[in-house]
Amino acid sequence: MSRFSKPLCNKIGCGRVAHNTGIKKKDGSYRYRKICQQHHYEKNSMGTGVYTRHKKKWCERCGLKDKPIGRSVLTVDHKDGNRNNNALSNLQTLCWPCHRDKTATCKDWQKRTSLAKLPGF
Repeated sequence: MSRFSKPLCNKIGCGRVAHNTGIKKKDGSYRYRKICQQHHYEKNSMGTGVYTRHKKKWCERCGLKDKPIGRSVLTVDHKDGNRNNNALSNLQTLCWPCHRDKTATCKDWQKRTSLAKLPGF
């Protein structure tokens, strides 16, 4: 593979271009996942409605309401940091700044099965 060629999805029979992560390498090329965007979403239950159907119209931490038109400012967060735990009691609706703060404070990327929660939740 040359420096700027795009890899293909490694799922058998797919043939689509692998998903671009948006991260640049030192040589100027972009880093790609081993699977296409659709398979990435399926793998992580994104867009399937497994947990996004429980999204409320406001942030449960700061009370910010969602925009009526355009892209949503709200996301669904797993309180314990475990993306596989889609129980209703483990889901909360947060705006982007609150979600970023909660993830940074609780270090969800390190402890996927922890019971890390911010005070007041």
